[in-house]
Amino acid sequence: MDNHIAEKILSLASSLKADAAEVFLRAYTSTSIEVKDQKVDAFDRARDSGAGLRVLVGSRMGFAFTTDLSDGALRTLAQSAVTNAWNVEPDPFQSIPDKSALPCQSVTIYDPELVALTEKEKIGRVMAMEREAFAVDPRIKRIRKASAGFSDAETLILNTKGAEVSYKSTACSSSIEVVAEDNGESQAGSEFDVNRFYRKLLIEEVGRKAAQRALDLLGAKHVESVKAPVILEAPVAQEFLSLMASGFSAESVQKKRSLFIGKLDKEVASSLISVLDDGLLEGGIGTAPSDDETV
Repeated sequence: MDNHIAEKILSLASSLKADAAEVFLRAYTSTSIEVKDQKVDAFDRARDSGAGLRVLVGSRMGFAFTTDLSDGALRTLAQSAVTNAWNVEPDPFQSIPDKSALPCQSVTIYDPELVALTEKEKIGRVMAMEREAFAVDPRIKRIRKASAGFSDAETLILNTKGAEVSYKSTACSSSIEVVAEDNGESQAGSEFDVNRFYRKLLIEEVGRKAAQRALDLLGAKHVESVKAPVILEAPVAQEFLSLMASGFSAESVQKKRSLFIGKLDKEVASSLISVLDDGLLEGGIGTAPSDDETV
């Protein structure tokens, strides 16, 4: 990322009488691959960059975004952000963060090996996932979709109060949906994995697990409604958590949309349940040295 572009955007915002401004620059490359019957069924590669600008005019916050980093587009970006600020209601709680007194913590979220992968290597791993699924059992008859994605990004955040954060990151993922058939019955099973690091992405295991899920469903029967202890697999537990996740947002609380309003320091779930939100989790998909406002 080019600091010169970020500094130019901030200078343009200041020239338009913005009291404070913050620019978020990101450039990324992504590749997505789908394989069907050991042949490439779809292949997409994208490279893009963009700039987001927040400005504070008094207590009014304005935002604008562009993927065009030419001089003319940057002037339009700054003007749009300032114009948008004048068209919203004042909010005394809006702010652009001051520069932190402490440096950002170092986090490991970049894998140079992933960036260096050839397209042939990426395609080969997706094909291996499909082969592993078929090899589990002769009853695995079809694979609806076997896919993987690989991406790398570079981020720069700069504001007029001296705060600056920059970092590189990578991510990769794989997913597959498998169909098992036996005695006229068919069942589908799926699995996925996602990781910051290529060597830790369990592509072949994803194929095997999806196949086993489909096989496990063959011959399944409905049960009568009953109260009983239940063991939830991780993806199912995750779905329950996702229903509550929006309620953890500060914005949801402030706008009176959270089911946890007024529940601070109160018990809201079983003591057996622990939910950890850690933006510095080693290798986490949501991990970064700071949030998107340099905090």
